Amino acid sequence: MDRISIILLILISLLTFTSGQGLSQSKRTIKGKVMTEKNEPLPGVMIHELGTENGVVTDVDGVFELTVERKDDVFIKLIGLHLEKYVKYTKDEDSKKLTLYSYRISKKESRKSKEVFEEWKSKTKN
Repeated sequence: MDRISIILLILISLLTFTSGQGLSQSKRTIKGKVMTEKNEPLPGVMIHELGTENGVVTDVDGVFELTVERKDDVFIKLIGLHLEKYVKYTKDEDSKKLTLYSYRISKKESRKSKEVFEEWKSKTKN
């Protein structure tokens, strides 16, 4: 499967993950730009809010906007062709520049991503 087919497949899956609800006072929009380690935009990266079916795909410039419930912390998962990464948005953060490495992730980045995932798991435990 060539790169264009993969990107088209990801864009089609956007219909499955995108929530069509309008903004209300109980919602907020988080934004981001996903880049490679060489500071190039990454189109077609899936952005998924953990614990929900809410998600979007980055555009050709690597930019995304995701409407989420208004809460203190929002945890998202970035899913690229080779790697995935967990990121936390706090209540004071509405925009971030995120780096998703093409092939290898450093031990430090891997540990940080795992810590975010573990924090989400501990907050969602009943």
